[in-house]
Amino acid sequence: MNVTVLDGGWSDTVVIGVNNPPSTVLRGFHIRNGVSAAGDGGGGLYLENSRPTVVQCVFENNTAVFVGGAVAIRGNSSPQFVNCIFRHNGTVWSDPFEGGAVFLESVTATFTNCLFHDNEGERGGAFATPGACAIFTNCTFANNQATWGRGGAVSDYSESLYLRNCVLWGNTRLEGDPPTPVLDQIYGPGDGPEVAYCDVQGGWSGRGRGGNVVIDADPLFKDVAAGKFNLQFASPCRDTGSNALLPLDVGDLDWDGNTMEGLPLDLALRPRTLGIAVDMGAYEIPICGDGICEGDESSCNCPQDCGPAPMNEEAALSCNDGKDNDCDGLVDCDDPDCGLDPACMGIIPTVSEWGLVILALLLLTGAKIYFGHQPGPVPPR
Repeated sequence: MNVTVLDGGWSDTVVIGVNNPPSTVLRGFHIRNGVSAAGDGGGGLYLENSRPTVVQCVFENNTAVFVGGAVAIRGNSSPQFVNCIFRHNGTVWSDPFEGGAVFLESVTATFTNCLFHDNEGERGGAFATPGACAIFTNCTFANNQATWGRGGAVSDYSESLYLRNCVLWGNTRLEGDPPTPVLDQIYGPGDGPEVAYCDVQGGWSGRGRGGNVVIDADPLFKDVAAGKFNLQFASPCRDTGSNALLPLDVGDLDWDGNTMEGLPLDLALRPRTLGIAVDMGAYEIPICGDGICEGDESSCNCPQDCGPAPMNEEAALSCNDGKDNDCDGLVDCDDPDCGLDPACMGIIPTVSEWGLVILALLLLTGAKIYFGHQPGPVPPR
């Protein structure tokens, strides 16, 4: 896949949008290494009086001296972000005072199928707003950090924050001397780390209030160390979201020209709803029978998606791939099927064409041939 990179080179904000109409679309860009030294903020993207749709963009390694390491949105704007990733923002030159990844002021913004991880701000590791309406649907916040104030993932004073089918896990604030990470998902006015005045809908893995669907358990990310925040099959977030909260396909993720249909795909462009209900977070858990062979699926446990297993390892030409391709419980050279495979026979000496002719003649005359015998008595003639 070809990636178009917009690199700020640590010199200025990468993309600036002013007075952009709703028809404006920013799609498929990797926006990185932007720096905002001005008070307006937004090292990667700054929007003012704009209503664009931002689709399948990655914001990485952007920072701002004041607010919004990756994105700052101000002044009568209402952008929509779909299938975007915000990672390692606000961590390069300095922590933004508010919003390691995103800062909103007096605007309305929506975020759908978005992943926020490893962002850092003094207050609001991933997101902060002193007054705005923000709607997050099927988003994942993980490993973000507030380094001075509160809200490891989100710092909100707007009283208009909506979290729908979202996962918040492993977000922290620094506390004490020396500074020590303390779990802190969301901070709102007057009520410590819980959301005090925001109407939180759907649910998330973390903290919450008001009878919402809340799962206070490890969401079982695939591999946090490798930056894989999709969910394992046994995740408690599986089939626990609300289909009624899914928005329209404003980003036209399936490229069918229909933006009035329900959200069809997740962040990985898999079907958005595969089980009895949508999964929480940005990624849907693959299930056997969805037509896609991936994740933990194989021909052994899901031939519907991955195709039938070969009769034996050797027939599959797979005696050195570390997999049990024929589903008999034996792998590579431990499988008798691979007994004659070159990968399991050691080094075969190179023989010239004349050598093969001589070898054949010797065998036809009944001569005894010894290959590579160990030092010892000379075999009898």
